[in-house]
Parts: sequence; C-alpha cells; structure tokens
Amino acid sequence: NIAKACEIVVLEGAGSPVEMNLKDQDVVNLNMAKRVMAPALLVADIDRGGAFAAVYGTLMLLDEDERSLIKGIIINRIRGQKESFSKISDKMEKITGLPVVGMVHYLDLKLEDEDSLIDSATGLKKPQSRAEMELEFEHLATQLRSQLDLATIYQIMETGV
Repeated sequence: NIAKACEIVVLEGAGSPVEMNLKDQDVVNLNMAKRVMAPALLVADIDRGGAFAAVYGTLMLLDEDERSLIKGIIINRIRGQKESFSKISDKMEKITGLPVVGMVHYLDLKLEDEDSLIDSATGLKKPQSRAEMELEFEHLATQLRSQLDLATIYQIMETGV
C-alpha cells in the first residue's frame, strides 16, 4: 500500500474538477481524492485571468461531498507588486471562506513543455539533460518552499482541517 510506504502522497489533478461532460469518467481530479477521503487544495492560475470567478465557480459546481474536501486555495502565477498580494488573498478568503495557503509568483522555468502546454510566446522548448531538469526542479522547489504556507498545508494533510 503506497500510503503506508510514504510519508506524503500527492494526487495531482489536471484541468478542472468540474468539467461536467467528463466528470463521470474523471479519475485525475477529485474522484481519486474522494476515494481515499484526502483533503484537497484548489489551485487557480491568475495569469490567465478570471481566477476569482474560476475558484468560486468551481466550488459552486462541485457536489457537496467534493466541496467538503477542498481545504485551501493556492493562487499560481502571480505577477505585479507584492503589496497587492495580500489584497488578493484577503478577497479570495472572504469570497470562498477558505484559507489561501500560497501565492506563487510567475516563474520563468526552462523545463520542457508538456505536450498540451506549449507557451505560444516562446514556442516549443528544446529537450533537456537530466542535470538541467534537476537544476530547474530545485529552483522550483526553493521558490515553492518560500511562497507556500507549508505549516498550514501540513496541518491540513494531518488533520483534514
């Protein structure tokens, strides 16, 4: 059993957990979290615009048993002045009633693109060596450690609250 062998197991979703035409077949979003009753964090990409509407709409379209699994929000790809971050966080918490457990800045990573996530501004990135990828992952990990409220995230994982 993987949960017994590991201290932390991360289940990563893909896309939206409320794609109504796919929801009954979806295995990568909240269906797996429901199966194991895992607390979940909802990640919103503010760089694409509409993050407040996307988070609120997602929460409202979830079934109650799914919504009860969402314990926090991460706002991804923040740009701009640091002073506005607390305003974003405060507004999101007020609208949703959930804590914002991370405000992750936009990072210009040099990692190869995923097959469906090619940046139209830069085009397809060239393949990388393992060493190059490891350096980028270490940079990403360092940034995430400084921009996520890890104490709250660990508390959510341990207690579900």
